[in-house]
Amino acid sequence: MVKKMSHAFDGVKDLLKFYHNPSKWGNYTKLNDEAYTILVSDYYTQEAIDGKKAFYVIGSDTYGPMGKEFIPFATLKSAQTFLKDHKGSEILSFDKISEVLVYAQDKLSNEGLLKPLIKLVSDEVLNSSVENVI
Repeated sequence: MVKKMSHAFDGVKDLLKFYHNPSKWGNYTKLNDEAYTILVSDYYTQEAIDGKKAFYVIGSDTYGPMGKEFIPFATLKSAQTFLKDHKGSEILSFDKISEVLVYAQDKLSNEGLLKPLIKLVSDEVLNSSVENVI
């Protein structure tokens, strides 16, 4: 039987760092996606939503507790409204958020640098280590 654990994070970005590479943070093993229940708070409603089904805005003028953040929404419409109102650069689904992109949030400014990185990541950087890209 697998021991159930729960973890809390101060922002979605830190949750994603742990999700992609849990062994970096201690004696944890990456499990298959079905083993994880991921809850995030919808930015507008503050209700807990399924993190795997959420829509995330990046590159906005809104920061989280640890700087640039993945801002989660339950609906695409809410994410689109936020993107427009807060100068976001992209809306991503959970499965499109790579480890490289997560760490890029710590490195890049909001001045148009995320769009080229998203293209670069989708064009084969996914197989490279974070240290080789950033």
